Amino acid sequence: MLYGSAARHQGPPTGTIDVLVVVRTLADAALGAAGTATRAWMKAGHPAPLTLTSSEWRTSADIFAIEYADILSVHRVLYGALPTDGLAVSRRDLRLELEREVMGKLIQLRREMQARHGDGAAQRALLEAAHGTIFALFRAALRLTEGLTAPYLDSDVVARDVAAKAGFDAAPFLALVAHRRGTA
Repeated sequence: MLYGSAARHQGPPTGTIDVLVVVRTLADAALGAAGTATRAWMKAGHPAPLTLTSSEWRTSADIFAIEYADILSVHRVLYGALPTDGLAVSRRDLRLELEREVMGKLIQLRREMQARHGDGAAQRALLEAAHGTIFALFRAALRLTEGLTAPYLDSDVVARDVAAKAGFDAAPFLALVAHRRGTA
């Protein structure tokens, strides 16, 4: 199953392609057999597929609430079916993970930006690398404030909406989006 930015956007993917594989069982031999394809996939610039057993998939929505909310709102099944019967993300779990992740990311970015003070190119590279996480957290915040269930497909809209709700300037995030798109 395709998830993440490649699933949210129309047309061919332009960044990394995130793949979730849900299997009935997972033996070491199966992981070994997938090794060559996984290495080739990673060499092409994509993260290794996220592989879960169906039991792990069905019982982890509380632990990975932000990720599950994103996946459940928009994904593309490539083969088989994604087992979603009875699977839901609670607002409580989403809020707890969001609080933890936002504070962790803020502290991490602050430390890294401080270490790169005076080096605009290094700071830009850091923010570009954090783009996916930042916007996943923004979407989670919008889900909490708006009860959002439909996917946010456009990063500009996400940045503007979350900035309006939280009371901060969207301009730096809009500039980041434009830079990533090559329109800055």
